[in-house]
Amino acid sequence: MINNNSYQQNYTDKIIKSIRSTPITFSGLIDILKIFNDFKENESIRIESADYFTQYHRNKFFHYLDEEGYMDFVSNIFFDTSFNVFNKINKVILISSYSKYLFYLKITRDKRFNDWFKDLYEKDRDQLEKKINFIKNTFELSPNQYSIDRLHSIVYGGAIDDSLKEVCLSGTYGDGAFYPYLKQLFIQKIGLYDFNNPKNIFTLNYTNNNNNNNNNNNNNNNNNNNNNNNNNNNNNNKKRTIEDMNNNNNNNNNNNNNKVNINLKMITLSDILIEKIIRDSLWYVKYHMDEVIVNDNLLSFALVSKQFFKVLSKILNNHYFEWKKSMINFNNNGQFNLIKQPPLFFDYNSIRLIPYSSSKEEIKLLFSRVQSFYILSDEYDYSKKKSNEFQQSCRRNFKRLYEREIDQYKRAILSIGYLVNPPPMPSLRSITIHRYYGYSKNYENLLSHILINNFNTIKTDSLGLVNGDGCGIKSFSIKMYNDSNDLPGHGIDFIKPLLEYHSNSLERVFIDCEDANHITTDQLKILKRSIDGQSKNKIQWELYENFEMNYMNIIDENGNIILE
Repeated sequence: MINNNSYQQNYTDKIIKSIRSTPITFSGLIDILKIFNDFKENESIRIESADYFTQYHRNKFFHYLDEEGYMDFVSNIFFDTSFNVFNKINKVILISSYSKYLFYLKITRDKRFNDWFKDLYEKDRDQLEKKINFIKNTFELSPNQYSIDRLHSIVYGGAIDDSLKEVCLSGTYGDGAFYPYLKQLFIQKIGLYDFNNPKNIFTLNYTNNNNNNNNNNNNNNNNNNNNNNNNNNNNNNKKRTIEDMNNNNNNNNNNNNNKVNINLKMITLSDILIEKIIRDSLWYVKYHMDEVIVNDNLLSFALVSKQFFKVLSKILNNHYFEWKKSMINFNNNGQFNLIKQPPLFFDYNSIRLIPYSSSKEEIKLLFSRVQSFYILSDEYDYSKKKSNEFQQSCRRNFKRLYEREIDQYKRAILSIGYLVNPPPMPSLRSITIHRYYGYSKNYENLLSHILINNFNTIKTDSLGLVNGDGCGIKSFSIKMYNDSNDLPGHGIDFIKPLLEYHSNSLERVFIDCEDANHITTDQLKILKRSIDGQSKNKIQWELYENFEMNYMNIIDENGNIILE
């Protein structure tokens, strides 16, 4: 007879072993969070899950993680009945005052907080003090913020919580909204647009019944004058609102010489014309090889009419577009879903928008169609050595960071675990990396994860290379830099294995070293010869070297080598 306790322990040990062997990746995190939710009654599994969670987030900032999902899990650790699980909160790193502020709000506004506080206050005051003191030293923003007496007055007496009223927050950042010009764009493209009733687009047809009669009577100066005045009125009326024009029409009915009939007609524009209007009104950014729609107000276009909605949906489902403010919800069967299919373009910054509550299947589907991937390195922020230079030029647009927080952020950029390893993108065809410095191996490892590790599940040829038959990237682009001190003194050796792995699918390679003083012409030649020797394709190479800012177009249109 099998001992039930022994069976349960073996099963627990198996799960724990699985957690410990899970790679520290985004996909791995999603797996562990699911395990945590599925085994909430098992203390050992909760402990291991919390360990994985804190290890995953060790050097990460909010701009690369799901802020809400992160705080949800941290609050679960805080409210856990086991002190062994709660103890893992000492590994949670909240660097900025903004993150500490969010943590405080998360736990004190949680529906569990009052019962949690009352239960410990009335039954186990020592443990309450131990837990409060445990987090006070790490997460406190203002004096007495975590005072038991003050929390008691809030929980039991309903006192107003104003402990953070005077706290100056740091660490918040914004992505910005760039394009508030939709109304002007429509006025330019269409002419007259009824913004009070955005489903109606009107055109105005003018017919002056007396115009020809007045012109035929050349001897009647009054008629000519009336005709001229009427024409002027018509021109002015084109610039007026519909209501003004109708009022003017009523006045003209009292004067036969100035009689104007206005025919207001509803017209239906063809899908082709609507698409032309929308495309011409959208804003695009050229990420070197790929053109990407970057509007923040796409929904405003969609709400014009059902026809606009349909046409815009078609455009977005077949074009690269940037999504950076909220998670996109795609549903091919949803009548009111603007996005019917997973996106074709992914900006690395958008990884923070993917909820931790997502299933593995949802994430797999989200990345299934991604063809173009763009990375803007944070190493530029590290290159700014002085605090004032950092605050002025930080690409993260932090509202405020204190000196200590700046140092922690810059150290994190170079630290293992700062970057998130994204899930596989089986349809990936183009990758662009901008502002690569190479201070550490962080971005080198990230590229290796994306271009090699994630492609290991795709069929390869006998040499272990991506076969190129519908698999593998076609375009590779990187812009490399040194800082003002000519650091770091890197080479391009790390690029070689990336290109070798995709040599059978590569069609175009762009390497810009104009701002990287240590990259030489010989290095570029060697790299090109090596990849060309392995590839089945005639790769188009575009290389910029630093020496006297010369441009080297390595391959001309006839395939001849040019080295200038």
